[in-house]
Amino acid sequence: PQAAFAHAQKYRWAVGEVFKASLHVNNDSGKELRNARVKATIYGSDLKPQWQKEYPVESVGAGCRHDLGNIEEKLDPKKMKPFLLAVTLFDGKGSMLSDQWHWYNFRSKTAAVKKVEEIPAWGFPADKAPEAFEAYGKLPEARLLDLPRTRLDAKLKTGKNKGVLTIRNETSLPAFNVLIENFPYGFGNFLDDNSFQLHPGETRDVGFTVRNASRSMGDLTIRAWNADPVKPARERENN
Repeated sequence: PQAAFAHAQKYRWAVGEVFKASLHVNNDSGKELRNARVKATIYGSDLKPQWQKEYPVESVGAGCRHDLGNIEEKLDPKKMKPFLLAVTLFDGKGSMLSDQWHWYNFRSKTAAVKKVEEIPAWGFPADKAPEAFEAYGKLPEARLLDLPRTRLDAKLKTGKNKGVLTIRNETSLPAFNVLIENFPYGFGNFLDDNSFQLHPGETRDVGFTVRNASRSMGDLTIRAWNADPVKPARERENN
């Protein structure tokens, strides 16, 4: 309910073009947000910061939005395929309230894909489906899957029915699309978060509720699109 985010007019930005996006804070909670802070970072395709800025947020009333202004930045042309924008909101004590990521120039469009996309999505003719599948299936790049590699570490603490996964990004590069896999989903089992990003060196706790948690988490693995899978080390059980 309390989140900072960016808005850009498009996803594709040409070399030499100035990247532009507006920054906002939404407070959809029932209480005033005070003494907060927003940190915005643009990561290039090498996953190193190209631009970074912090914004103080003195007050955002309940049910209100606060506009922080615009980003206008000319990016390194060698580091634009793709590039990422992370916008993080912290409260007055430094605790993270929200972490929104945006990615741009992430698709490689061939002539075949451009031809398919000239056809309006509504009423797309069925006889063109094989052409579309072939065009997308033969894309030469998967840019978000080919990002520089980082390394994850994970610890698992379980009790009778609840526990916490502590996931740490071990390097100076972001971890893109962290995935908790083989969680034993079922009636009464809940995982607090999945499919998220981690800043360099960031540690995040993900809570869960599982019946007989200590005996049902043996197949759990943690990976990211740019990090190999790891099995979480088990810590001493709590109650």
